[in-house]
Amino acid sequence: MYTLTYSSTRSEVWRWYWRAWAAPTGLWRLHFAAALAIALLVWLSGVSPIDESRRFFIASTIWIAAAFLAMVLWPQLRFKPAQRTLMLDSDGWETESGRSPVVVPGKTFAAWKTHRGWSFS
Repeated sequence: MYTLTYSSTRSEVWRWYWRAWAAPTGLWRLHFAAALAIALLVWLSGVSPIDESRRFFIASTIWIAAAFLAMVLWPQLRFKPAQRTLMLDSDGWETESGRSPVVVPGKTFAAWKTHRGWSFS
């Protein structure tokens, strides 16, 4: 049996998020799409970007900032600093994080034995 015990910190989650954000196909695309959608919703709510440009800009900026802040803080708020354990043997694998264990039986694991050039025998 092989056992791996690990835990992560909020700073690791923070670094992961910003690396994922800055990647060429990263989360910045999601933020950009959300900003466009919010601007569209503000426009559809009756605030014209032509007739009321100042009001449109202020409303859009506030909503975009709130959405961006929510997307950035969500991983931090959902983070649980529990120690995690992964156990692997011939019967399958089992993982445990806090109070929610997951067991994958060996039959399911056997189907993965040679997946993408990796051998799990």
